[in-house]
Amino acid sequence: MPFIKQKSCIKKVRSRFVKVAKYVTDFCPIHADSAVNSLYYNIFVCPHCGFSYSEDFSRYFPPTTMEIILEKVSSHWVPHHFSKERSIKDAINTYKLAAEL
Repeated sequence: MPFIKQKSCIKKVRSRFVKVAKYVTDFCPIHADSAVNSLYYNIFVCPHCGFSYSEDFSRYFPPTTMEIILEKVSSHWVPHHFSKERSIKDAINTYKLAAEL
């Protein structure tokens, strides 16, 4: 994890397993296999501190960012894992965690 530098298991869908059947008018992909929706796994969540990010996030942290994350996220974090198969509710929760800041 880029924030606290602890190792943890994250689940990522390999692109070769993602088959898109079509795209909706807003370019949202409709997957051929509804059980493999890559959007559910776009956000990675640290099970230790709750820090959440995607590969699109910058690896640069401005000087006060660590304190803000510790205050707004980590201090309220109840340790749990999103490393198993995700439901739509799990996916929404990961996006909410990533949008927290």
